Amino acid sequence: MLNSIGADVYKTWSEEQKRIEIDRLVQAYRSGLPISIVCMTAEAIAGSRGDAKRHLTSLMSLADRLDAISSAEGEHKDIRRLVRAVLA
Repeated sequence: MLNSIGADVYKTWSEEQKRIEIDRLVQAYRSGLPISIVCMTAEAIAGSRGDAKRHLTSLMSLADRLDAISSAEGEHKDIRRLVRAVLA
């Protein structure tokens, strides 16, 4: 139930508002937020993995995304899969 509270709120947001919030996540990643949290939260905000990928690929360079994927290599395999799916 608690997990769906954020999702319910995000559904009411415009695409522009979602993009702004996902951009804030990217900025937080650049300041040290783990990429796994960025990907999970971006997916929740965007409403789908595909939409999260679309936002993140427009907000992060290919080099940044590849570095982020590499940084997740020590994570649990499910986290690595998520990061690769959203950023690759």
